[in-house]
Amino acid sequence: MDQIFRFKTSRGRDAISFNGYSYRLDRRSASGDLFWRCLTNGCRGRLQTDEEMNQPVVRGADHSHPSSIEDGMIRVAYTRMRERAVAETTPIPQIYQEEANRLASTEAASAMLPVLQSIDTALYRARRQCLPPLPDDRADIVVPESLRFTEAGESFVLLQMLNNDIMVFGSPADFDVVCVATHVYMDGDIDILEYLKEVGCIIADRMS
Repeated sequence: MDQIFRFKTSRGRDAISFNGYSYRLDRRSASGDLFWRCLTNGCRGRLQTDEEMNQPVVRGADHSHPSSIEDGMIRVAYTRMRERAVAETTPIPQIYQEEANRLASTEAASAMLPVLQSIDTALYRARRQCLPPLPDDRADIVVPESLRFTEAGESFVLLQMLNNDIMVFGSPADFDVVCVATHVYMDGDIDILEYLKEVGCIIADRMS
């Protein structure tokens, strides 16, 4: 029996690929059986499975288009990209390349995979949905506890002024490098000059 692959449509709907055809979930019966509709517009192909998506039974009329195992593989690969874009911090281009490498053994599927530039907008949009919204004001910036320390347990927030007018990120080890430098350059205008002096005091204190 051919394997059923589960994935999500671009609109987030449950979908499956089976025997070279892709279907979206159409309805669920009172007994728990699932009824699927072919993803191709105008096609009357249908599929029925149990709740665990086993025992697939083809229903309805024949499909109005040829099957494509490769098409199902592409849909599954794209779904994995979207899921990883949400769950991981791995760069989108790297996710794309790793999933493309998984298709490399199937020449036809590899050739059908869309180029990154044609799908990266959707992948970045999926990633943004799981990220916190950008604050409206600097005073609203909150650094999560998990980001305030390095993997070695060192503090990573060296300075956080009132209302977050200026924030300095780095570990004590990073500052050690600054303190042995022959020159330290800072940039800013008159309005933040006093805050830059605070940074200078930290450096001076570290050097002493």
